[in-house]
Amino acid sequence: MIKYIFLAFLGLLSFSAALAASLAITGNLSKNTLDILMGKEPAIVEEETSGPDLLGPLAQQLNDREKALVQKEQQLDERERLLDARQRELQSVQEQLEEMRVQIIQAMDAKDKAGQERLQSLAKGIAEMKSAEAARALESLSEDEAAEILSLMDPKKAGEIYDDIDPIVVGRIWQRMKQLQE
Repeated sequence: MIKYIFLAFLGLLSFSAALAASLAITGNLSKNTLDILMGKEPAIVEEETSGPDLLGPLAQQLNDREKALVQKEQQLDERERLLDARQRELQSVQEQLEEMRVQIIQAMDAKDKAGQERLQSLAKGIAEMKSAEAARALESLSEDEAAEILSLMDPKKAGEIYDDIDPIVVGRIWQRMKQLQE
């Protein structure tokens, strides 16, 4: 009977050695595996994070590139923010210029209107004068003003005034009138 117990023990020992050898060959022989085989709860082992870089050089290069891309993205965001600010500034300047243009046009229109009213008033006053006095008054004005005033007057009255103005001056006034009509 001892013989049978010895043979059973030897078989159990052989089985255990074969199991340990197969676990060792596959790389699964560890304290956790032995604890599982013995029916014990395996101990929780924390991985060691400190120490040499486990990522390797390729992973490090990827991390470096990712950091560079994040930095470039931040730079692009900053540039975009600056461009938006400058665009708003340019829009504001453009609006101010448009307002100034409108004011200048209004001022020029007002000046032209005032000048036109002045010329009409002069034309009316000169038309009421005698032709000799009207001729002297027109000769004292510039040729452009005289041409504009005569063009605003009744043609019959303007003809009477032409008779009293020097013919050379009349020729220049007519040239100015022609230019005004063009």
